[in-house]
Amino acid sequence: MIKHLKTKHSTYCLMIAFVAFILILPQLISGNMVLGSDVIFHFNRFYDAAEQVRHLNFDYFISLYGFQQSGRIVNALYGPVLSYCQGVLVLVSRNWFTYQLLSNWILYCLAGLSMYIFLIKTKLKKPYALIGSLVYLSTYSIQYWIIKQGFTSWGAALLPLALSILFQLTETKQVPKWLLGIYTAMMVQTHMLTSLILVLIDIPFFGYAFFQNRQKGKFIRDLVREIVIFICLTLNVGLAYVSVFARNQMARPFINHEMSYSTINQHSFYWLLNPAILAPILVVIYLVFVWKWWSMTASNRIWLGVMTFMLLLSTSLVPWDWLIKQNNSVAELVQFPFRFFVPVSVIAIYLILKICSRVQGLQPYLKILLPIGLVISLMQSLFLLVSATAHWNTETNFMPSQYKVIFNGDIASVKQSFYDRDKKKALDLVAKGTPDYLPIYPKRSGDKQNRYDLYLSKIVAANKKFTKTVTHGGLQVEWQGTSSTEMEVPVVVYKDTVVILNGKEIAHRQLNLSSIGTPSVKQKNHQTNTLFIYYRTGLLEKAMLAGTVLSWLVVLYHLAHRLGRKQLVTQIFKK
Repeated sequence: MIKHLKTKHSTYCLMIAFVAFILILPQLISGNMVLGSDVIFHFNRFYDAAEQVRHLNFDYFISLYGFQQSGRIVNALYGPVLSYCQGVLVLVSRNWFTYQLLSNWILYCLAGLSMYIFLIKTKLKKPYALIGSLVYLSTYSIQYWIIKQGFTSWGAALLPLALSILFQLTETKQVPKWLLGIYTAMMVQTHMLTSLILVLIDIPFFGYAFFQNRQKGKFIRDLVREIVIFICLTLNVGLAYVSVFARNQMARPFINHEMSYSTINQHSFYWLLNPAILAPILVVIYLVFVWKWWSMTASNRIWLGVMTFMLLLSTSLVPWDWLIKQNNSVAELVQFPFRFFVPVSVIAIYLILKICSRVQGLQPYLKILLPIGLVISLMQSLFLLVSATAHWNTETNFMPSQYKVIFNGDIASVKQSFYDRDKKKALDLVAKGTPDYLPIYPKRSGDKQNRYDLYLSKIVAANKKFTKTVTHGGLQVEWQGTSSTEMEVPVVVYKDTVVILNGKEIAHRQLNLSSIGTPSVKQKNHQTNTLFIYYRTGLLEKAMLAGTVLSWLVVLYHLAHRLGRKQLVTQIFKK
């Protein structure tokens, strides 16, 4: 039975992998890169992780290789575990083009498999689950990474898997053992906002199960157990946020002052139109559920309520612009309301397939309509990628979003660098002034620019005058002194960054720091000057990082030992 189950599911999983390959064919055939708005930011952080792995020279906090070797903090605060996974992928890729193809294919496979497991858990038949998982690949929740390198897609790829335990929860009224803590931790290690959305979705389901459960004390104990597992698996994330934000005033990620434009009923309407069948699906769902409301199960009512709530949040019906004007921290964190549409896509696919499988007399029509809908969806994704790759052939629009981007070479050299084995070459030729997670210090008299421009001038442009070398202790910067005046060095200094100038440690109170943390130091005239920086981590920080790694190893070993390979496969795909 187990062998038959495994073979059957393996066939469908291979079909998902094959369709994922079909979806990357336009880029594979054209040989063109797709450079979206966030590509340089993510390429820098993945390159930094890749080089740390290559040289076995790890610094969890500051970037030693990426971001112009500026010593700024990024990966520790942004999906740390997945950053290193992406770094390994960069490391094994021949160039950035190869990496983009591999990462796109892996994203498609991961999203398809995650959605397939989610739909299997709903007790849908395997063909329905396959169709739903393939349609999910065509949603903009996944296409966002393919077209614009929006990292939300990696959270979206794992979200269905994390939601799959809710069916077991509503059926048994018991807290799923281990999986709740593991899946939630997995989401936090991938994409913070998507993990917060996951928690919002979980709340009504766990509330319903708790009130239906007669053993409420056991339910609470089991929930506490999962919270403890979650904390152990995310010690590194908690450490980074507490230690960094407690000691530094940090530049938050981009605050969108026109959030209403980033909603599905305004400028970001393409989230609703990819695939084209999605909007009609939503209309059908609401018509059917209004008609069948009194015969619906409590579980389906909750799913519909959650979908409606998320759909509302993704529109301009919420006064997002007003919230931003009120300095609302939650709205600032959201940035783009269309992100709430990710769970809408997941739930809508589930509900429409549930309707199709339940309505009597529709089966002969569904054998035609479902494949047609699937083909339309996949063809739309292919055309979208063809259109995106076509930009590469232009001289001015090969990188459509060039806000605060500078090119340190001619267009031909810039394009060729993405096919070079030396991946650093592209990051040297294309730089973006993204100021996320830079420290904020009081403005000096000369710091009248915004932080985007300050980063471009004080780090990117200034880098040419200095030689930077990574050591196993930190980052060394050298330059030839031309006078005895102060020299501003293109590195970023946080409260726990140790600065050593010409062999002597400089106290922070003696540093003349710019508003983004670049230090100006007194140099030796007509001599080689050396500034060395590293990030000081205490015993507690090191213990928490080691505890995270150990916790993951213990959990994975326990699951493998307890379930065994065959039982694990059965458990994953069990309805």
